[in-house]
Parts: sequence; structure tokens; C-alpha cells
Amino acid sequence: KTLLFASSLTDIKAVCRHVPRETPMLGWEQNDGGVELLVDVHLAAPPPMKSSSSGAEKPTPRNIVDDKEWRRATLTTLFGGGNSTRTAHVVQLTESAGRGGGPVTDTWVVGAAIGVGKARDIALDRKSANQMLLPLAAAASHVARDGAHVDPASPPPSPALKRLEGFADMSVTSGKDFIVDVPKPGRGVWGFRDFGLSSPAQRLTTPGDETTDGVYGEDGLLSVADTLGRMPAVVMAHFALERGGERRLAGFLDDPGQVPGQVSGPGAARREWNRALCQCLAAAYGAMVGHARVAPTPELPADTFYAMWPRAERTGLPAPPALDPDGRPIVSGGAPAVVQTSARVVQTSTRLPGHPVAELVLYPVYKELVDQPLFRSLGSRALVKPADGYFLPAGFAVNEGLNEGSNGASWAGFAGSSNSVARPLAAAFIARHFPVLDAPASLRPELAAAGAVAAARELTAAALRKLLRSKPPPSDLRTHVELVECACSDIDPGVGVASSARVSAPPSPSRQGTIPAMFGQRNTQPVGDAIDGIMSVVNEMFGQAGIAPPGAGVQPLDVAAVRDLSGVPVPTASGAPAALGHQSMYSGSENMVALVPTLRGKFLHPSLTASPTLGALIRHAQFRSELRVSVFTPAQLAAELPNVLPRRLTPAGCGAAPVVPWSEGGPDSSNDRVPSARWLRAFWDEIAPQGPVAVDAFAAWPL
Repeated sequence: KTLLFASSLTDIKAVCRHVPRETPMLGWEQNDGGVELLVDVHLAAPPPMKSSSSGAEKPTPRNIVDDKEWRRATLTTLFGGGNSTRTAHVVQLTESAGRGGGPVTDTWVVGAAIGVGKARDIALDRKSANQMLLPLAAAASHVARDGAHVDPASPPPSPALKRLEGFADMSVTSGKDFIVDVPKPGRGVWGFRDFGLSSPAQRLTTPGDETTDGVYGEDGLLSVADTLGRMPAVVMAHFALERGGERRLAGFLDDPGQVPGQVSGPGAARREWNRALCQCLAAAYGAMVGHARVAPTPELPADTFYAMWPRAERTGLPAPPALDPDGRPIVSGGAPAVVQTSARVVQTSTRLPGHPVAELVLYPVYKELVDQPLFRSLGSRALVKPADGYFLPAGFAVNEGLNEGSNGASWAGFAGSSNSVARPLAAAFIARHFPVLDAPASLRPELAAAGAVAAARELTAAALRKLLRSKPPPSDLRTHVELVECACSDIDPGVGVASSARVSAPPSPSRQGTIPAMFGQRNTQPVGDAIDGIMSVVNEMFGQAGIAPPGAGVQPLDVAAVRDLSGVPVPTASGAPAALGHQSMYSGSENMVALVPTLRGKFLHPSLTASPTLGALIRHAQFRSELRVSVFTPAQLAAELPNVLPRRLTPAGCGAAPVVPWSEGGPDSSNDRVPSARWLRAFWDEIAPQGPVAVDAFAAWPL
């Protein structure tokens, strides 16, 4: 971690001499001189001290400490602007694995910023001139090891970690007073200085209960110091330390009980400086993430790139509130946040106040990132700002699996829910017609919490229905079914719908209107007891008849959303699409469709009724009534049989004969049997479970 931010250092090698030969530790290298190798790491290719890719030389993270531009006064600074410097580059560290193992090469993206915001003003203030304050911060994220991308939020440990742990164990067992600080892989806080003293940067190694904020405050949440340590990157800044025998990070937040403006003294000055440096750190973090989007070769996959973005819950802070499709936070009652006035209640997109640590550390980072074109459009592959596109819902993946594909377009999310039903085929179709982003939906609440409500929009079912009415449907059946599932996601049939296939409880009212309402459905069918099985059969019989089962308490649908489905093309059993609601259509099982091939064009495709989510809707009487869909009954099948079977098998053709030949050529002509054995099996599989009344409707037929 020292090499990531050092201006001239290129390698570090640490050994332990005169170690007893009889006590070598696992993973150590020992030679005849009694020397044990602890750390051996160097820059694989030291980046240049100056960057001249744009034609003019500019600082890099290695020499930004020598930058003087931030001290200059310009017209921008006179009118309240800044004169800061921000830069980033890619660093490769090669470390010896020890014990004959090959070297390990880690790729890091490093960003740095100096002279940002209020920290610049404090550093240039004459009152603090003797303190030699430096408004410098940097951040580095671990993105790859030996060419394979890693999760920056949970990177692999350093090869030296095992040797250092062994050294720590030996110090304990030998009774020696050794102090060994085992580093956290890929994360941590680095680079502190005494407030008012010119001292070298060093790492904070203080137990949390000794810091001013405390690792866990009274609300049980992490402090600023520990939140910085949980960021998906190593962060470095010239934070102020408490004065005393131990080098402890000074506090950040003032006592909430104190009156603002009346806090003074050295402690208050240290806290003010540390808060100001958080803005520098946000600028450095933004430079790092922005560089990570365009610089590494090959391009970082989406799951690795977006894992660099800090999440509130991962840093120990409370999760931001859920959002409606327009990015507004949903408060109690399942409705967007509202503002009460004397005359009326209006919805608002104003950001709700967050946790003070999030306001200080996380939200400034997102404000830096939201104005940059860092999101890739899945359709055009261009880099866009989040306000220029839509988020796809949680569980939605273009390609299944992590790191799949070489162009960085795939993502499944490190924190994806295993209960979500991914619809990758529908996602690919939507991406060709909508400016959808490659970012996971988990970023939406974080963006909105930081105030970027317009950048947290989600694709709605209504927008998808409009698209499907205006564009030719896909030729692939599975893609078409997935799109219809998404288009019906805001209708919400509820629990009481008669269904032989169990589905989970419907989404809450606050989720209506969003495609995630459909993606959250579980696709499991738990086995019930005997009573549940009987009730399932009873409910199915009522559902096929188009009426609600007794005591079902069927929840009414969103009629406006149901009617908006009119004109949306759906696949039929014949393979050709048909506009829903424009003509009378039938719903039936695959067996029923096979019995009446002459009507295949009027049947919804059996894949629609077999879908757990669409099947529940199709069994809902209100849904069918609004869209002119009816269940094909045994009586209708009996009326259609003369158009399906040859005349000799009709009641009029066979008359009173007790037995009729199966085929016209005699009993041995099995190849031309009409109906086929498969047809007969499908007939009885469909009719027999419906009881004697249904069977009696075909008593005059020799079946």
C-alpha cells in the first residue's frame, strides 16, 4: 500500500534476520544466514512522474504532492470556485509469493486530488500557515490479479499476509514483545499526520474504542474512521491526528448536543480539517473510478467496475430507502415522500437527510461520479451519464454468470439476490430499443440518497408496453414470453387468484408500476399436504370456469394497467403473434391446444399459461374479461370435434354401432389411425380430471 502512493519509492523488501533455524514458519524463505523474507514487492512498471498524453505535462498521483497550481489565485477562486488538481493512473505491483511460488502481479487504479473545496481554503489561511497543512487525498482500488479481475470490495489477500501472520504467531509463542500489524487486503486507511506537525505519512493502527468518534457509536453504526476503512479501496489523506502518546485519528463530527458555531479549540479545528479533507477524498475517489472506466486494458467488466462504488450497507451504514420508478424515496405506507403544506400534500423529489457519516463520506463520492459519463449503454455501448438512461431491475442480467464476455457488457452483481428471476433474453431485446444502463439496480438508492434523483430512474412496465405495441415482436418464443411477463409486472393479481401452480405473495403497492414487481416472483412450487392438494384441484376447476373459488377473496387488478395491455402482441399456439384484446382468444393447456389444431391461431401459447406469473393473471376472471380471453371449456371442445375428427367417427357417422374401426384401412393399418394414440392420450389427460360431467359431454363419441 505504501508503493501505491509513494512519489519515488519503487520497491520494498523486508526480512527478519537471525531467526532460529528450528522455528521456520509456513511460507517463509530461509537461507543459511538465518534470514526470513517477510515482504518483497516492487512496481512492475513504474508509471511516469509526468503525464503528457494531452500534449501538456500534468501531475500524476506519484508527484501530485509537488503540485503548486492549487495555491494560485485565479478569477475562478475569487468568485468561490476551485483551483484543484485531480489525476489518476494504473499501477502494477509484483510481489514474491515465497516458497518457490511464482510472482503475483496485482493491478491497481490510483486516483489523487489536491486543493479541493474547503480544505484548500483552510490550508491557505494565514492562521494555519505555520501548520503546513496539505489538502491532499488519494484512493487506490485493486481490480485484477495476474490478469484475472477481482472484486474490489473483497480482494484476495497479499502473498505476504501468510508470512506476516506466521511472524505474529511466532512473536506470541516466543514471548518477544513484537508489534505486528497484519494489513487488510485491498482496503484500509493510510497516510495520517499530526495536526500542526510536519511528520511523514503513516498508517493508523488504533482500536476503534479509542478514536474520537468510536468504531461503534451510540446508534450502533460505524464511525467515519471505520467507514473509510471499509471502503472498496485503500484511501490516503493528510488527516489530523489527536495529540498524545499514541497516533490516533482525530474526530470528524462535532457533538450533536453542542450549538453550531460555538465549538472552538484545537479539537474543533482538527475535526473541521478532517471533514474538509473528505471532500478532497471524494474528488480523488471520483478520479480513480473515472480512470478505471477507460484506462485498464482489457476493459473492466461491469461487475468489477461497479464493485468499486461504495455501498452504504457494506460500509456499516444504514441502507438508503427503496425508490419508486422515478427515483423518489418510498417512505412508510408504500408511497413516495411527500411534503405537507397548509393547502395540499404534494410529492417531492427532495433528498431525505441521511446518516451523518454517509453525508460526509459516501454522498460526496456519488456527487462526483454522477456527473461523469461512466455508465455504458447496453444498446449502443457508448458511455453515458446515469440521467441519460434507465436502470434495469434487480436480478436482470444480459449474460448469466460473472465476468462473462470480453466487452464488459455482462453483469450479475456481486450482491445479486438468488431469489430473483433473471430474464436475459428480454434484457437484450429491451437494450436494443431503450437506453438502458449496464449498472446493477443496487446503485439506484445510493444515487438517489446522494441527491441524484433524476439519475435513478427505472424502466417501467408501461414504457415497455408502449414499445411492444410499436415494434415487431421477437421471433424467439422464450424472448417473447419474457417480454410479456415484464409488460404485466404492474398488474399484481394478488394471493387469492385461483392457481394450481403456487406463486409467492404479490409485490407491495409501492412496487406497482415497476418491472421488478414481476422479477421478484419466486419460481418454486412447494409440496403441500393432502388438504392443500384437494383445494388446489378445486380452485383450478373454478378458475377454468372463469369464476373465483369460494372464499378466495380475489384481489382486484389494476384495471388501467390491464387495459393498457390491449394491442400488445402475444405469441399464439400457431406461432404467429396476435394483438391482445383486439380479438377473442382462448386459454388452455398444451393438451387442449393439441386437441383442436384448427383453432391454434386463437389460443394463447401454452408457454404463457405455464408461466407462474402470467398463468396467475390468465386465470383471473377480471383479466380475461378486459382482454377478451376465455377458457376453452369441454363443451366448446365437443362442438369443435366435428371439424377435427373424420365424419365416420362423429355420432351421426357411426350411428348405433357398438364398435368402430380405428383406421379406414382395417385393424392392422396403425399408421393412418385417426385420431392418433397421442391425441387420445391428450384427450383423456385433459377431460378425465374434470369429472363425470365433462366426460358425459362426449358420451356419443367413440373415444
